[in-house]
Amino acid sequence: MDAIDEAAEREQQHRDAILAARRAEQEKPSEHYCTDCAEEIPEMRREIPGVTRCVECQSMYEAREARK
Repeated sequence: MDAIDEAAEREQQHRDAILAARRAEQEKPSEHYCTDCAEEIPEMRREIPGVTRCVECQSMYEAREARK
């Protein structure tokens, strides 16, 4: 195996680890209160596994991330 193959393998292992961490996060039960504003998260939103923010805070979070 040459250096390019080794680098590709390490990169794939890194991607696999990131995807596994994301899947594990999404399988967690949702929070009852928003981690940003501490307001109660509506029950319908909590049905989505892994939710940690209310709709408004999640929208603001995604807008901040998009600007990075």
